[in-house]
Amino acid sequence: MIVENTNLEEIIKNNTLIATKLMGMLFTPTNTILLDKTVKPQRAFRPEDLDYHKNWSSLMPVVEKVEELGYGVTIYRKGCQINDVFSTSNEFNHSSKKEETYKAIVKFINLKI
Repeated sequence: MIVENTNLEEIIKNNTLIATKLMGMLFTPTNTILLDKTVKPQRAFRPEDLDYHKNWSSLMPVVEKVEELGYGVTIYRKGCQINDVFSTSNEFNHSSKKEETYKAIVKFINLKI
């Protein structure tokens, strides 16, 4: 799944934003690799390999992190609400629950973090 109306460069930028602002990843000195120091053994990612936009297994720990910060997250059939930050789609079959959750998290980071 590629996020609707978003180019690959924007997806990489948003995934890197999630990784660094919420998930505690840090760039190496060369700014080419992100280190996840929250797990043992430590893992390394290239920004283009992050998959928050298409993988529930990657996205749900982000949702849990938002909740740990004290914000309520409600995921609907075609939308997501993080307290007062909304992302919804009224388009038939063009948007998914996962995509709207991803969009809400990016919007939340840009507005609140």
